[in-house]
Parts: sequence; C-alpha cells; structure tokens
Amino acid sequence: MKIAFCNILTLVLACCFVLAIACGDDDPSTSSGQADDDDDTSQVDDDLDDDDTNDDFNDDADDDADDDDLHPAFEDPDPSDDIGIFIAVTGDDAFPGTMAQPKRTIGAGITQADLEGKILFVARGTYNESIVTTVSIYGGYNETDWLRDIQIHETKITSLFREQTILIDATGRDLILDGLHVEGSYYTFAASAVKATGGAVTLRRNVISTPDLFNPFGLGVSETVNLAVGAAILENNLIYSGNVIGGEVEQGTMFTSTAVFITANNATVVNNLIVAGDASYGFMSSVSTGMSLNCLQGIAINNTILSGQAGNSLALFVISLATTAVNNVIHCGESPGATALSLKGGKITLRNNDLHGPANATLVHSFGQDVHTAAALNACLWPGCQDAADNLSQDPLYVGNDDFHLTPASPCIDAGTDPQPWYTEIAASLDLDLEPRPSGSTWDIGMDEYFPGR
Repeated sequence: MKIAFCNILTLVLACCFVLAIACGDDDPSTSSGQADDDDDTSQVDDDLDDDDTNDDFNDDADDDADDDDLHPAFEDPDPSDDIGIFIAVTGDDAFPGTMAQPKRTIGAGITQADLEGKILFVARGTYNESIVTTVSIYGGYNETDWLRDIQIHETKITSLFREQTILIDATGRDLILDGLHVEGSYYTFAASAVKATGGAVTLRRNVISTPDLFNPFGLGVSETVNLAVGAAILENNLIYSGNVIGGEVEQGTMFTSTAVFITANNATVVNNLIVAGDASYGFMSSVSTGMSLNCLQGIAINNTILSGQAGNSLALFVISLATTAVNNVIHCGESPGATALSLKGGKITLRNNDLHGPANATLVHSFGQDVHTAAALNACLWPGCQDAADNLSQDPLYVGNDDFHLTPASPCIDAGTDPQPWYTEIAASLDLDLEPRPSGSTWDIGMDEYFPGR
C-alpha cells in the first residue's frame, strides 16, 4: 500500500521534529491555574446539530440525559475569583472578569488570566473570535450561577478566515481545553480548528470540527487538531475533519482531510471518536487520515478512529519508537488504497483491536509489507510487531452512519480486554459517554460500552 509521497514526507519530517520539542514539559501534572492530571471528565457535548439529541452526530434519541452530571470519580475546578477569570456574552471587557462582572471576549480574558496566573471559565454562548491562549480554558457554565453542564450550557468558539480558531502556546506550561465546542476556520483553502505548541496539552470533553472545503483549482487541506508538544493527552473528545473536494487539476495536487495530527514526546489518546472526512479529487492524489501519531511513546485506548473515502484512506498512521493500541476500532473508508494501520517507525503492540475496512483493505502496512487477515496480524511476524493478540477484522455494526455506538449484534461487544496493564487512569473504566466499563464479561472495543436495553 503506497501513500502519496508528499504526505509521507510531511509525516516523517514531523516525527523528526519531536526532538526539537523535547525541551517541553512532558509530564502534565497539577499546577496552580493550569493542567490537572486528575482526569476531570464529564459528558462531551455531542449534539452538533443543536437538536437536543445525544450521541455522536445525528442520533435519533438521547439515551444519556444525565451525562453532564459530574461523574463521582472526577472533579471539575471549582469556579471562584481566586483561581479564575470569567467570560460571558453578557459581559464587558471593561469589567474585571469576576464572577459578578465577567469580561465579554475570550481574548481579553486570556490576557487578564495570564497576567494574574489564573484559568479561564467561559459561560454559554457563541464567541466569534480566533484566539491564542497561554492559559487553560473551561467551558459549559451558566453565567448566572456558574454551575456547569457542558451539554446544556454549550460554549462555542468559531472564527472565519483565520489560520485556526485556537492556537495554544503551552511553552513551559501544562494547559487544558475542557468542555468547548470549537468550529475550525478556513483560510486560503486550508481549514484548522486547534493547534498547539510547547510543553503539555490536554484536550478533554470537547467537540472539535472543521468545515468542508471546495477548491476546484488547487490544494485543499483540512486538519482539525494539530499538536506539536512535549506531551499530548486526548480524552473523551469528538473530533472530525470536514470533506475536502477538488476539481480536475494537474496530477500531484494534494487534497487531504486529517482529523488528528500529533507530534509529541508522549501521546495518550483515550475514549475519543475521531472521524476524518472524505477527500475527493479529479486527476490528483487525495488522502483521508483519521489520526497521525508521531511520537517517542504513544498509547491509544478504547478509541473509534475512522478515515473517509479518498484515493488513499488511512485510519491510523504511526511513526513512534513504541506504540500501544488496545481496544480500538480502526476503520478505513472506501479507497483504492484502503489501509487501517500504517506503521512507519518503531515497534507497536496491538491487543484486542478491530481493524476493518472495505473488501480490498490492508489491515496493516508495515515497512513495505502488507497484512490482510486477522490471523496474520495476530501471528505478529510482520515488521515492527512487538506483540499482537486477539485482534479482529469484522464490521463493528454501528447504530447508524453517523452514530458509532454499538448495536446488540456487534462483534466488538465483550471482545476487548482490561487495559490496566498498559493504562491505569480513571478513563480506562469509562466510555465516551461516561458509562462504566465493563458492562459485560469484559471491555468492549471502541469508544462505546454497550448496555443491553439501551
């Protein structure tokens, strides 16, 4: 399976860049006003259509009405003037940014919070601004009492004609984005939502997306999340990139849709739904990539990762000295070159994943060798295999085209394993909807834990 040359070159260069960011703080830990590695978690807002439905994109019913209540295992930061600057659409930038007198714009709040060494609490509403943040940001609050429900009190940040909506400058810092709905911007036929550089960044309980792009004359690139940091943590996010559509232009013009691109010393990706859009084309190369992981050490636990239709559809691309993937659905879309996993560096451990795609799909492409069956994958005789066992290659049987929860007949139910030998944080015992794992005899595969009668 061959990926378009310029895409591969970009990814290899990104891997080399890891050494350049090694000076960043690669241990996100609790620090005053910044990151807290207690895994503060509650239900992500996955109602993208604002139709009061729950579950991923266009679900038919809300089966998790209380998901935004705090899970007893987690604690959100307690809003107070001692630790935070407050933002509300009813505020004014001339105000001091207190709970009683919030500022109006996130940008003004960041300036004040950085000056005072505080974090940012942002109330419900839509904020049309492109921001550069040096502080942690928490969304989903009611500005009247500063109680939090990230689904009911949606905090949306959106921008137009900017390189990205949020740029995180984590130089020497541990920063968190939690409970936000970020809509990406587009700029000269490129789209991006969140970019980060510096020390350590955690994205948790966010909905992050980029718009569709159409360029009939040349390049089109959609990249929803791009993190070039010392340490990256993604937990319980919904991340999807828009479709990229091109016309019939000269051979070699690239159209790419990538949901997540991580360059880091250490990367931890748990309980996320990551969906790349389609990349269509005339007479040129196109690539749809769910997640590209370029790091020294990477771990992916209980994610659902999908790539769209394209000339090359690649669900997971890995350049890493050591990578562990456990309980993930890794699903590539229709493509002449459909590949679930491409390994271009280091060693990988694959346990209890479902690698799936169209009939012509390559399950693993590793150092020039293709693996096409689950039996060959689990035999672990292919280059770069550290360990492989109990992996599947079956249709996950989702609820619907845009709802990636499992149906009762899914082969992913009770087909996973306890991830605690590789990952011991609280997120291992929950799914994307914060329902407890396991529901049955053992963990399910993917971001969803199936519950009978749901």
